[in-house]
Amino acid sequence: MLDFAEQLRELRRQAGSPSFRALAKITHYSSSALAEATSGKRLPSEAVVRAFVAACGAHPDEWITLLHQAAADSTAARAAVPETAPATRPGRLHGRRGVLLLAAGACGLLAAGAVLGAALRPGQAPDSRRSPGSAVAAKSAARPARDGADPIAAGCVGDARLVDKSPVMLHGQQIGALEMIYSARCAAAWARIYLYPGRPSMLGQVTVQASDGRLSSFAYPLIKQVAVYTDVIRSPHDGCLGASTTFRSAHGTARASISCQDPASAVGG
Repeated sequence: MLDFAEQLRELRRQAGSPSFRALAKITHYSSSALAEATSGKRLPSEAVVRAFVAACGAHPDEWITLLHQAAADSTAARAAVPETAPATRPGRLHGRRGVLLLAAGACGLLAAGAVLGAALRPGQAPDSRRSPGSAVAAKSAARPARDGADPIAAGCVGDARLVDKSPVMLHGQQIGALEMIYSARCAAAWARIYLYPGRPSMLGQVTVQASDGRLSSFAYPLIKQVAVYTDVIRSPHDGCLGASTTFRSAHGTARASISCQDPASAVGG
C-alpha cells in the first residue's frame, strides 16, 4: 500500500504538484478523498484511482493494474503473518469496479472510443495519454498556452474558472453535464464532460471550438463521475469560444452545447 501511495504522490509531482483542491475541481471527488489516496493508510477505490491519475495526465487502465498488484501483495503479506500475530485492519478496495455498460455492445463502445479519440485528437489517441511516471511537469510561468496543450501539464488549472455549464439530457432526465473552463494565465479554454451519479457508462465526445475554426476534441468512455476533457484552445483576439458534446450508449444519444462567447469576459477578465 505504501509503495502504491508513493507512486501516486510521484505522479502528482510530475504533473506539476497541483493542489488537491484543484484536482477536486477536475475529478469531482473531495480533496480529502484524493489526499487519503496518497496517504498509504489504505488502498483507494478504483474509481478514485481512475479520476486521480486521469487528472494528473496518466492513463487509468495502467494504474488499475498497479492497484490490483498492490492489493494482491497486501493480501499475500497478510497471509504470511503467523496466526499468533496481532490482527491488523487490512486495506481493501472500496466500492464497485468502474466498468462500461453491462449490456451487449460494451466492448464495441470501448473500441469506438479508441477510434474516435485517435480521429478527433490528431497525434494523440486515448491510449497515448501519459502512462505512469511520464506526465509532463506543469509550467508555473504565466504565459499563454499553445493550442493542443493538456490543461494540467500546461499549468492552466491553478486559476481555472467555470465559464458556462450545460446539462446533458436523455429521455427527459439530466444524466450529466458539459462545462467550458477558462484560464486567464494560459489565455485559453477547454471543455469537459462527466456523468451524474447512478448513471450507466456511456461513450462521451467533447469539443471546444474557436470562432476562427480551431478546435480540440476528445472521445472516451464515461465511467461514473470521472471527467473527460479536451486539450486547450487559445482565445481568439477578436472572436469567441464554444463547446459541444455527445453522449452515446445502447439506451440512446444525448447532446448539449455551450454558445460561442468570450471566456475572459464571462469570468470577469
